Amino acid sequence: MDLRVLCGISDTTYQVLNDIDLPLTEDIHESKFVERYRLDSLNLLAAQKVFEMKYKPLVGLYANTGLNAVYAPTIPNRFGVSAGLNFTLNLTDGKQRQISQQRTAVLMSSTGRYRNFFTNKTAFAKGGY
Repeated sequence: MDLRVLCGISDTTYQVLNDIDLPLTEDIHESKFVERYRLDSLNLLAAQKVFEMKYKPLVGLYANTGLNAVYAPTIPNRFGVSAGLNFTLNLTDGKQRQISQQRTAVLMSSTGRYRNFFTNKTAFAKGGY
């Protein structure tokens, strides 16, 4: 009736709709929602590992060459080469590493609880409880 009113149809007869039968035949553990929770957990772990990488010592090697020539006879005097080595070590971060680990743990716990809620709700809907 509401749909007819929205469409501008003045027919207001009462309609009886058939009951809807939506059987849940899909296995819970193969559900796309459970897969999403698994992928979210893997994403959180990967992000934490990337964050942890900046606390490892980093050694870099670089080299470059250049030519600053305007006048052709001075080209041999205008050619340069440089090379170097750099070392980076994070000494302190104001406890950001610990905060990031706690944040990841809370998000992992939250994702696990959402997954458990979904599986319990689905099992209850199937009549498992």
